[in-house]
Amino acid sequence: MKHPAQQHGFTLIELVFVLIIVAIVGIGISSFMRATVLQYSEFVSRSKLINDSSFIVERMAREIKHAIPNSIRVSGNSNSHCLEFVPSKWATTYTALPMQPSSETEVDVIRMADINNATFLPTAASDYAFVYPMESADIYDGTRNKRQMITACSDDGDGDCATDDDSDNIIQLSVANAFTQSSPASRLYIGSSAVSYCVRNQQVYRHTGALDATQTIFTSGGVLMAQNIANTLSSNPAAQTGVSDDPFRCYEMSLRRNAYSRILLSFSDNGQTISFMHEVHIPNVP
Repeated sequence: MKHPAQQHGFTLIELVFVLIIVAIVGIGISSFMRATVLQYSEFVSRSKLINDSSFIVERMAREIKHAIPNSIRVSGNSNSHCLEFVPSKWATTYTALPMQPSSETEVDVIRMADINNATFLPTAASDYAFVYPMESADIYDGTRNKRQMITACSDDGDGDCATDDDSDNIIQLSVANAFTQSSPASRLYIGSSAVSYCVRNQQVYRHTGALDATQTIFTSGGVLMAQNIANTLSSNPAAQTGVSDDPFRCYEMSLRRNAYSRILLSFSDNGQTISFMHEVHIPNVP
């Protein structure tokens, strides 16, 4: 007598155990994957913050280093903080300087040329000549006569600086008025417009503008330079003397050091926060 073939399979209890084991393994794998994905996301966020912060801090530091001495100033309110300075387009030495109350308006300066011996030509009615500015007001307040508009450039050749036919490497800059004070080192700087970096709405913007006695606190416009700023802005950054979270701080020169600017920018994104503090010294020589 033949017996029918026995049927082999899972019992309900065995199936339940298998499902439980699969669920436990799945939970373990998903937890591991979640942690891995979270770590990768944090790594990407931190890398982006580091790259963004390094770019803006390096960009600002490079520009500030080439600012005209004592042209840096800070102003703002609880909504916007701005650091302003005047980039130096050129620096040279003068051999003759008209001093008030003289009516003379011609400055003799050493010919300005780059490494390729190409002559630098100031732009008339746009560039200013700065002589011995001791504080930011000397830069921005035209009534102090520490800065004068350049109206023309000539030489002893054909009279035109652009032809580069001067015989003694001395050219003449015509300025609007005589200066009130001479430089002990006979230095003269040339600049034209002011540059401002402003922090507002968790972002950094770059602005360019005219030289005004009263600093402009920009509330719109400009070129976006950085995002995700986490600094807490005080109501008056220029009056801060102690520890603060303000992004910009300026320190006047003293007998033992040059002036310098402190940049403190905090960046926050996706739960990651980093802070960059950088001090930029402004050389008092060309």
